Amino acid sequence: MSDFEEDDFVNDLDNDFGEISDVEEDDVKEIEDEIMNPPDSTEQDENKEDKSTILEVIESLKMRIHNYTPFNISDKDIESIEPHELSSILPMSSRLKRLITEKDTKLDDIHVLLNEISPLITNDIRLLRKYINVIYFKRFDELETILSSDKQYAKVVKLLEQLDTRSISDTELSHRLLTSCELSKEQNLVVLMSMKTSFNYSIELTEKLQSNLLQASDNILSLIDLQQNISNFISSKIELLAPNVSALVGPKVTSLLVAYAGGILGLSKIPSCNLASIGKNKHISYEQHTTTSGIRQNGYISSTEIIQNLPIVYHKQMLRMVCAKISLASRIDCSQRGDDKNNTMGLKWKEEIENKIKKLHESPNVTDDKALPIPEDKPKKKRAGRKFRKYKEQFKLSRARQLQNRMEFGKQETTVMDSFGEEVGLGMMNTPMQQTTGASRDADRGRVTKLSKNMKKRVNEADEQTREFMLTLTGDTN
Repeated sequence: MSDFEEDDFVNDLDNDFGEISDVEEDDVKEIEDEIMNPPDSTEQDENKEDKSTILEVIESLKMRIHNYTPFNISDKDIESIEPHELSSILPMSSRLKRLITEKDTKLDDIHVLLNEISPLITNDIRLLRKYINVIYFKRFDELETILSSDKQYAKVVKLLEQLDTRSISDTELSHRLLTSCELSKEQNLVVLMSMKTSFNYSIELTEKLQSNLLQASDNILSLIDLQQNISNFISSKIELLAPNVSALVGPKVTSLLVAYAGGILGLSKIPSCNLASIGKNKHISYEQHTTTSGIRQNGYISSTEIIQNLPIVYHKQMLRMVCAKISLASRIDCSQRGDDKNNTMGLKWKEEIENKIKKLHESPNVTDDKALPIPEDKPKKKRAGRKFRKYKEQFKLSRARQLQNRMEFGKQETTVMDSFGEEVGLGMMNTPMQQTTGASRDADRGRVTKLSKNMKKRVNEADEQTREFMLTLTGDTN
């Protein structure tokens, strides 16, 4: 519109209202645009939807989740199934993305909802992959076992159906697999080798099955993208939901664990021995997924910095320690409510783990070998004196016992029976040698062991009890 036409438009407005208009030039352009280009009905619907509150969106999503029923592929013919029927979460993706990207959205309001949706998204991805596998199994049966990642599997199937696999060269196909499908070099090599032996070029899919296959692949990628957005949203605000677990392993790993378990309550119910396997890839054989550190469960926790910064030999030991602390921290986070939430215990346990790491890095203590003293060429000092001789006499064998240990040559030894029925030899005790050597009771009186006062009292009490017992047996009460 020219300047002259703009002036006429302003003058017309003045004449209509009967007064001089204060409309600015920008306002004139906005009014013109509204008159010349009225808004579409779809834009009006979107504006109405934007005006709806967050609570209304949450309630509508809860109703959809409550009415969620998983699709059963085995009940119907595969050709009669449409890909959009397999996913009940995909129609809600726009509302979910709006809910996540809204600035006023609080994690406390929707974290329960997101935790309920996460396993449903995983289930829909599993159903879509099964649907693709049923269709594509006759053409390329080994692809299901080669690629365990749902995202890579969907991208490879989509790429192979869009390309002319017969005319394309191996170099170009390899480049497409590496760039478009995000395969590793090993996976790329395995896929190319498997195509030469297992890819069946003779089987051609109908146009309907091919379109369904491509649509199912796109649905898988959309659901994975939605799941990633939910994980990123939880990761940005996870410190409010699980402060102790987040202090231990960081917000990213915490969000993955919480999303897998379906909430902090579900995470607290998982035992520590099962936490390490959360997030590990589906493996084909034992050797493929066992690293040099001996860890077989390479999940989310094994990728944390607190483990990866250590030497490989300590990874297995540290993984067990971290899993045990995560199990305790999740139970504390689950029990905390409102403003009582804090990360005190998480920081404390992380400090304990760091101290143990320092001890693992320390070199072992080297103790100095103490040399033995130089031996002295002197005779050893022997205890002697009157008191020591008197003390040794208490334990000296009596003369009678010495004679009992001897035997007279050429004569039979006299024996007696003891209280246990065993025959005991008397040696030279009953021979004339006893009189000639002077062995008597008087000679051994000085070698009797002295008793203390308490011992003498106890012996007298025992004698008195024995005497009373013997009197009761004989019947003599006097």
